[in-house]
Amino acid sequence: MVPQVDVNLLLELDNSWYLVSLSREVSNWVRQTYKEDIQWREYIDGDWQIYYNRLEIDSKIISILRLKYPSFIDNTLRWKQSMKPLK
Repeated sequence: MVPQVDVNLLLELDNSWYLVSLSREVSNWVRQTYKEDIQWREYIDGDWQIYYNRLEIDSKIISILRLKYPSFIDNTLRWKQSMKPLK
């Protein structure tokens, strides 16, 4: 079974960082494969809660996830389209 990768909210943080929600398998893979604070960071919300399957990751990892997991779901386009100004 191919794990699902879901780009939940594409927030550009520091110009090339994105907030993503991942399945447990993919989250573990990112944590084991890449260096923390260089290519990924823990997501900590306003109440200082840490969500294990939600990470801030570098745009290069986004590209790798797109190639590695065919079930990559990109909700970003819908998010960006919904943010268009009203006429």
